[in-house]
Amino acid sequence: PMFMDPANGDFHLSPGSPAIDAGTLNPMTSSLELDRMPRVVFGTVDQGCFESGDVRANPAMAGNIPPMAPPGGATTEDVLEVNGSAGGASREVTIPLGTPFSFAVQAPTMGSGVAPFVIFMRVGEPDPTEDFMITGIGPMVFWPCPAASYLQPILVTLADSLNVPGCNPVFAASPAPWVSPLIPGISFPVTTTVQGVVRVTAGQFAVTNGVVVQVR
Repeated sequence: PMFMDPANGDFHLSPGSPAIDAGTLNPMTSSLELDRMPRVVFGTVDQGCFESGDVRANPAMAGNIPPMAPPGGATTEDVLEVNGSAGGASREVTIPLGTPFSFAVQAPTMGSGVAPFVIFMRVGEPDPTEDFMITGIGPMVFWPCPAASYLQPILVTLADSLNVPGCNPVFAASPAPWVSPLIPGISFPVTTTVQGVVRVTAGQFAVTNGVVVQVR
């Protein structure tokens, strides 16, 4: 659907709406939309009177791992999974209440088959102001825990085989391919966002795809 709840007057754009980044800027365009957010978020203006700040629309959710693909194919490769899924085009995995789940990191296909990595988690969904550039590697959609360790437990290092200092990881990890221990089902609704960094080839690191994890 294009809007969140048009029948009840909510014309905010829904995640995946075709109106996202489909507008045209002109000299009369205001610098702010009706919620007082910037008129342009994530590249270009959206259609309608509201700009989507939904993290699923953030191009940085795709990460920047180069794929083993012919020209014209996918521009990035997904390696971070929740219950075996990277979330598809929506970048979201939904887990029913009480259902066990796990995280996994696959080794990038361009690499040697063994890939050290670190995965970070943010409780909730980040907004556009939280984009974080890792120098020489690429952008993430939220601040990694070591960059703002005082925000624990909102920011967490989920698993780490790169031995990044600053935050103790939740899970011990070996290089990818890696699967976390099975996490017992959660009995209350919660949303988290995960993304990380993985070694692609010797001396080359990249940001993984991001996933919004909805337990509900």
